[in-house]
Amino acid sequence: MYWKCLCVFTFYTTAFGITIPDISFDTAPWHFPPNATTTKTPNGTVLCLTGNANEYVKATVTLPLSALPWQVVFISDVILKDVVPGPQSFMDAKLKINANNNYYEASNIGSTFQYVWAGNAVVADHSALDGATNVTFEISIQQATGVFCSRSPRVLGELPPPEFSYPWKLPQNTTIEFAVDTKSDGTTTQFNEYLLSCNSQFVNAGIGYEDKQVMDLLQWLGLRILRFPGGTVGNFYNWKTDQFYNDTWARPKFSRAIAANFTFEYPGYAESMANLKMDSMLMFNVIEDDPEDSAMRLMARLKSLPNIPWVELGNENYDPAQGGGNLNHSDPKAYIQLTKAMVAAMRKAAGSMGKQSPLIAVNLEADNGYLSPWDKAILAENYYDGCIMHPYVVVPGAFYNLFTVAAILNASERMNNYFNLYETNFQDRPLILSEWGILGTNVGTFLQTLGQASQFMLIMKLVSTGRLNVAEAGIHILYSSNTESANALFSTHPATNNTVATPTGAWYKKMLEVFLDSSWRVTELSAPTALDNIPSLDALSVTTNNGTIAVVMVNKLNTEIYVNASVNGECSNMKYTLESFSDSPLSWNLYELSSLPWISVSGSGCKVLLPSFSMNVLWLYK
Repeated sequence: MYWKCLCVFTFYTTAFGITIPDISFDTAPWHFPPNATTTKTPNGTVLCLTGNANEYVKATVTLPLSALPWQVVFISDVILKDVVPGPQSFMDAKLKINANNNYYEASNIGSTFQYVWAGNAVVADHSALDGATNVTFEISIQQATGVFCSRSPRVLGELPPPEFSYPWKLPQNTTIEFAVDTKSDGTTTQFNEYLLSCNSQFVNAGIGYEDKQVMDLLQWLGLRILRFPGGTVGNFYNWKTDQFYNDTWARPKFSRAIAANFTFEYPGYAESMANLKMDSMLMFNVIEDDPEDSAMRLMARLKSLPNIPWVELGNENYDPAQGGGNLNHSDPKAYIQLTKAMVAAMRKAAGSMGKQSPLIAVNLEADNGYLSPWDKAILAENYYDGCIMHPYVVVPGAFYNLFTVAAILNASERMNNYFNLYETNFQDRPLILSEWGILGTNVGTFLQTLGQASQFMLIMKLVSTGRLNVAEAGIHILYSSNTESANALFSTHPATNNTVATPTGAWYKKMLEVFLDSSWRVTELSAPTALDNIPSLDALSVTTNNGTIAVVMVNKLNTEIYVNASVNGECSNMKYTLESFSDSPLSWNLYELSSLPWISVSGSGCKVLLPSFSMNVLWLYK
């Protein structure tokens, strides 16, 4: 049972002349759950909700859409007190916007940082709320334990500017010692070049595979494999027309592209793959296509592409938004029945051409390390060659502040939840990470690049130590026409029309230079790389084909770190070159491909200084 605050709305006017309702606890007609407490303080009335693992505890207030600005920013100061989220990502403390047209946006806060007040926000705009008459604002803790408190809830017409605050007390000692041992027992293996892949698509981008700009980018970057036609977009791709299907399932998501007769430019893609001798990770449509369609598509692609090591059957089809058509609203039984038939038809088709069928992978949900009913159904089957996982970490990033910073710097720990689940249940079955990264932020920052660099280091460590059999890993996403996109590696400069690298693109290019065409032998470091139990340093030692040792490091501290490195117990005669990429955490700069921002310093001896918030490659020479 809920009780209602007997209040009426008051309104205030912004600097832009927009009149917005006041939704403070003392003014607006909030509905509070029975266990809610409210306390008046000098900083305003504080609402506290006590969570329960089996309940959805929420306070709500509803406003007419007509009273809200075009961009609806729901913001509140919040504090977590011993909050422990549930096993799935939505089981958390959150702010949420619900519209009566079934649209919603939520900001799940996570448990990274507690007992400190900070702002949190969730954003929607009228284009998403189209068709709604009312909008409900929600403060809640869903199937999670602990206490979640809020004060000063408000609606704004635009987001506040980003704030940077380092969440932890810096350690007193910021010197790390490690030894690289190349003489101990161990194996040296060729680096799997598919671990440095990209998810890619150009829908509504104004550029595509048939543009020389894209062909030149692929040649410069040096990828060995690329995904086509992409993720969600591929669920509605008609391979016969190289366009979207124009049907009930595709129109709600891609009406703009359908109206513009957008094409995916497969001929240009195939030409680039042939010219650059690149392999293809193909994603097949399981919503509209049937086994016969899939077999015909595979035969056509085997004729036009150099090499297809893997085919993915659908993209995130456990999500009802991507589970229509053949899949009967994301029914795992329907998905398994269909994909079994597809696998059989595709293998038979490849055999009829005298060719080996590509390996075929199916979707896993694995939400934050939770084994869902969909996953359990897939686990019980063995008709496929591998599993697809998208281990995204979603951070509370609408209002970029302390919660965002803490979540980004801990992203690799959150990502590891997915991998623990896979290791426990699927063991050595090949794993496809065709999309990975950090989501939830509205604008790009150098800090997000740093967090994704740390995620990459985790993937490399798990593969090199044999914990996971990762067959492919593709960062999201190769290109965006939005130069401020938080996930894009590359974009087009609005003034020069040149292809430019984002911080993530500049870092990824360096990883390709370090790892590709190399044998690697990862050694254990002699000292832990976490200082005072806070995210500090990720480090990985790699021996390249010519015998040079490269130590790849990510410094997640807001201060410099001294590294004392030795190779086989020696350091006095060691020569080194340190390449570093560092910037202010909230910056987001674009770089010409000919002038990436890595700074190189050479010297000799054991001690090397890593800049604060930096990605580094330390080349060690005898």
